[in-house]
Formats: sequence, structure tokens, C-alpha cells
Amino acid sequence: MSTTESGFTWRSQSAFVVVAAGATLSLNDFLTFPVLAGQNGGGAFLLLYIFFLFALGLPLLMNELMLGRLTRTDPAASLRTLSDQYKASVYWKLAGLSAMLAAFLIIATFSVIAGWSLAYSFK
Repeated sequence: MSTTESGFTWRSQSAFVVVAAGATLSLNDFLTFPVLAGQNGGGAFLLLYIFFLFALGLPLLMNELMLGRLTRTDPAASLRTLSDQYKASVYWKLAGLSAMLAAFLIIATFSVIAGWSLAYSFK
């Protein structure tokens, strides 16, 4: 990443794609997906999972990327800026803060799981 007047920018598009893919694929997906697929029908579950991944996940990802590109800030600041600009409800500001809180809680949870994995690997 490089610094410009408006904030941080990615040096190349491929670096952004790699980081976005790494952030999207979480440890939880790798741990629970085989169990979910086995318990819920195998191939049929996989087809429905892929369908809903694209039907729900892709529009949400595109929305988040467009908000970030438009405001060049974090999710909480971008929703605060846009809600002030368009005189929207205060709940949009709370949505940005709750997104940041959810990300913090997910990172805290995965840090514990990563610690367990490291402890197990050295036993």
C-alpha cells in the first residue's frame, strides 16, 4: 500500500485481489464446510451453497467495495459520512459501528483458535 493525499491506495490491482480473497476466506470456512456438506446432502448442499454465495455474497461485497472507493475510509466513517451527506437515519451510523465491532469480535475469536492450533502443533 502507498500513501496519497486522500489516504492509502493499493500499489497494484492484483495485490488488492489477493488481500481481499484472503480476508474473505476465513478459518471458519475451512473448519466447518466439510462437516456441513457431509451432514446436509453433499453435492446438493454444495450447489445451493455456491448459488447463495454468489446471489447474496457478491452484491454485498460489491457494495462494500463501492462504499470504500467512494469515501476512502473505513466502514464506520463511510456510513457516517454518507448518512450525514444524505441526511439519513442515525441507524446507518450505528450499522457502521456494528460492522467494526463484529470484525473485532471475529478477529478475537480466530486469534483464540489460532492459539489453540499453535499450542496443539507444538505438543
